[in-house]
Amino acid sequence: MKTPAGFTFSGVHAGIKPNRRDLALIYSASPCTAAGCFTANKAKAAPVLDAERRLPSADVRAVIINSGNANALTGPAGLEDVGTILEQTGKALGISANAVLSASTGVIGLRMPTGKITGALPNLVQNLRPEPEACAEAIMTTDTRIKTATCSLLIGGREVTLSGICKGSGMIAPEVATMIAVVVTDCAIQPPALATALRRSMTMSFNSITVDDDMSTNDVVFAMANGRAKNPPVADPGPDFDRFAAALTELCCELAREIAVKMCRNLDEDFEVLLLRDIRDLFDQKRADRLASAVIVDNLNLLPHGLWVDWRGKQDTDTPRPMTPGIMAKLLAPFGVRPATIWPLNRTADSKSSRGYHRSQFEDAWARYCQPGADTPTQPSKIMRLHRR
Repeated sequence: MKTPAGFTFSGVHAGIKPNRRDLALIYSASPCTAAGCFTANKAKAAPVLDAERRLPSADVRAVIINSGNANALTGPAGLEDVGTILEQTGKALGISANAVLSASTGVIGLRMPTGKITGALPNLVQNLRPEPEACAEAIMTTDTRIKTATCSLLIGGREVTLSGICKGSGMIAPEVATMIAVVVTDCAIQPPALATALRRSMTMSFNSITVDDDMSTNDVVFAMANGRAKNPPVADPGPDFDRFAAALTELCCELAREIAVKMCRNLDEDFEVLLLRDIRDLFDQKRADRLASAVIVDNLNLLPHGLWVDWRGKQDTDTPRPMTPGIMAKLLAPFGVRPATIWPLNRTADSKSSRGYHRSQFEDAWARYCQPGADTPTQPSKIMRLHRR
């Protein structure tokens, strides 16, 4: 995966978890503009409380993330542990502790094993590489595979690259799910502009997915920009800011889609019920009695959560394809809903029929499987409602 100039990544096993990588580091050779969006949960974890008060910033160099322990509901001791981790990470990198941010995910209510983290720092720093895969693996908890995305664009005649890693899973028992994402870029951009762009990107991405109504104590999205692209610094509203903000939004949407797909694969109700809900919403929005299959599919593929336009099937193949009338028919068949011949409401001698569905065909399935007012992936998330700092 292409990554921005000046950033390196590492992921190692520190012993927080039995036998998987559990400590990640993202490092920039140059000082970074940085911004963050955080959980709106009133019971914020210690790493969130620390980072929230320090962002946005113009002098961040590193983010250290552990999995296996959330450092949440740990009181003043949790903040002390964050301070220790930041200080020791700074020393290992030869930078100030103030230039380090942290995030955690895992079991809630247990004291952070700081000794394991600090003991693993030499190995963590030694393994810094331009490739982000080991880092992306180290932040996973119940995730089944890494989640990454990248894109490039031109700003001021210079190529700018954005790359991101994230983790997120729908498994909430026995602990609450956590979403963590870090986006890095070599764009030159001022802290207020980066913070504004990150906040805007949340609306169409991470704040547009929901799975269970539980809000994590640890949700965080960091953005870091080191300016290595040497573009004219983005500071004010204008075409350059708009292009950067659009690219950041698209990157976050891609990461959010990865989370949404993985979360849905963990749900008992699975994709068929999610499809029923989205079709119900479409009939409601259009106040329609009948809809052609092609019309339904076109609208499904435009939904922000991206489940249908990047459909991989239940086997989770690596070759996504857009939803089609045939795929939709197969998913609806278990509910006894099958394509029918439909005619326009104001039928004339010249009217042509098409394959589609009547609203009445869905009523029984909706009553059985879709509770009125239930959250769908297109509605604002109660898990990932983030705010800007």
